[in-house]
Amino acid sequence: MFGILFVGSVSRDGRFLFVYVYDRDNANTIYYLDLNSINFKIHCRPPLTLLIHDTRAFFVILDYDHETESAIVLTDHSAPNRKLIRIKITTAMLGCAHWETLIPEDPKRALESVVPVAGDKLMVIYIEDVKTFLYVHCYKTGKLLYKIPLGIGTVSQCYGDREDTEAFFSFNSFLEAPTIYRADFSLVAKTSLLQLEQHFHGIVAIANIRGGGEYGEHWHECGARENKQNVFDDFISAAEFLIKNKFTSPKKLAIQGGSNGGLLVAACSHQRPELFGAVINQVGVMDMLRFHKFTVGSFWISEYGDPEKSSEFEYIFRYSPLHNIRLPRGVQWPATLLM
Repeated sequence: MFGILFVGSVSRDGRFLFVYVYDRDNANTIYYLDLNSINFKIHCRPPLTLLIHDTRAFFVILDYDHETESAIVLTDHSAPNRKLIRIKITTAMLGCAHWETLIPEDPKRALESVVPVAGDKLMVIYIEDVKTFLYVHCYKTGKLLYKIPLGIGTVSQCYGDREDTEAFFSFNSFLEAPTIYRADFSLVAKTSLLQLEQHFHGIVAIANIRGGGEYGEHWHECGARENKQNVFDDFISAAEFLIKNKFTSPKKLAIQGGSNGGLLVAACSHQRPELFGAVINQVGVMDMLRFHKFTVGSFWISEYGDPEKSSEFEYIFRYSPLHNIRLPRGVQWPATLLM
């Protein structure tokens, strides 16, 4: 079925099959099948049972605890900044009144991801003011245990398992290339952090523009669909700020973005070519009138809008990079690298 995506996963103990059904709006429905109840000679549609159905929110099952017969679930249900809940399989469909909150929504921070590790712990990544922080919480209660000390940078790609004492995560910053770290939860030690700085007579600036999840779902919606121009306006304002305050000049200002970020730098360089000296565009989404016709582009309609609808075509066309290429009069077009 066009616009519908099915994803399956099996619980860690091998008992349950969970089937996710995603639509274009990224809302999802989850079904489950108790694999202990079948003889694996399935000749027709398996007897799936509805677990969660909510067209306004997303749910991701992170773990199944056979002791409590409950699933640990990350969701934005009534929580734009996300929260972590525990849902008992047999009572899930009775509604949110029967769900237990482990880590409540934080109005000032976005809950990026959660990974169950080391039996009784949760590795938790928060985004606060566009910086990521790594914490360890209790698996059973959700209580904060401690913070893993890191410098200013980005934590991503956490991997671990409740049956292992080790977990791994990637960290990178302006001073450190992406590096994989190993966290051994069987050890308790205190370490000091030494930061080495190198000065290359340049400045790296990250524009915290609307459209991402740094401040929750409202911040994202302010840069989606008919609000997409806000994204470009914010980025252009950041460039103007750097130039006005003499951090740089247009001829020395280079911008870079990939995928959706490639769309960003392309649109901004089209709209204000006099602000930039160079543009690095990595696999940018350039044809906004046909993006939905290729690969998984149809699932981006909830983000950009549907160009086949007249009411949405107009605002998409206004910024589509491929359809707004014009020679700027009296201004040198920024040197552009397409990758």
